[in-house]
Amino acid sequence: MVESVKSADRVLDVLTLLSKNMRGMTFTDICSELGWPKSSTHGLLATLQRRGFLDLNESDRRYSIGIRTWEVGQAYLGGQDMAQDALPYMQELCDDINEKIQLAVLDGR
Repeated sequence: MVESVKSADRVLDVLTLLSKNMRGMTFTDICSELGWPKSSTHGLLATLQRRGFLDLNESDRRYSIGIRTWEVGQAYLGGQDMAQDALPYMQELCDDINEKIQLAVLDGR
């Protein structure tokens, strides 16, 4: 098993946490939820904000997902031709069994 990189894990933890809190979270909330020290969390959030992966609302001091995170997600969709490739097979199956057909991607188990 390949050992993970702590800083990369932390970035992904922040993005995952904020993706589940659409109203955003304060610095203190993020530190508390993740159980991280304020000193290292501050630098990480500042870097993510500076690079556009997080936004900071100055009025309520809440961090939320930034535009660069959206752009990265869109790149995933742009590289997926699965639906286009599967369409003829799905149509044939639909015609054969006279039922609705759905295409899904397994995420995790």
